[in-house]
Amino acid sequence: MLHRRLRGLAFSGIVFFSVLLSFSTQVGAQIIPPSLPSFRPIRVFDTNNQVVGFLASPNSIYVKINGAVVELAASQNGFDNSGLAFYHKGSSCGGTRYFFVNMGPAPFVSAGALSGGKIIYGVGPFPDLRFCGPSCPSCPGPDSIEMIPPGGDPSVPGTCQTISDTECPAFSPTVGSPVIADFPQFTPPFRTE
Repeated sequence: MLHRRLRGLAFSGIVFFSVLLSFSTQVGAQIIPPSLPSFRPIRVFDTNNQVVGFLASPNSIYVKINGAVVELAASQNGFDNSGLAFYHKGSSCGGTRYFFVNMGPAPFVSAGALSGGKIIYGVGPFPDLRFCGPSCPSCPGPDSIEMIPPGGDPSVPGTCQTISDTECPAFSPTVGSPVIADFPQFTPPFRTE
């Protein structure tokens, strides 16, 4: 379920940039951006009229935190808080934590998540890693996912589970080092302007 949600966020970013490029004209090796003097990003506000961020897709918002642009799943009812996962090489969730960034190369925008009043997003460098289950012959051993429950504190270790055998061939998302930071409180419902 989490993989589908994260892949959906990555897909919405790809669609956004594809639409932007469709408004551009290609001249030789240069892409010339369109002349859109009236184009303005759609801002998202909370019920107290605080700017939350910018609309990224019908179900996500771009927010800027610590200089990074992060895409968070959201609706008019607020941000999605359905839990999150950290990836680990090896089966015991030991060692380095990796956080899903997107399904493509090093991004301009990182996928993010909220839990326990904190935002989590990945930053580079973005290692070229593959994660797979125990029966995948192309991997040296099974890898693991550390699950943080909805509302759980991401700075505290979560529940460890081995990646399932459905991840063979290996799952190769773009992952980065997780950043965990306090996130301001916004009061739904959210609206756009």
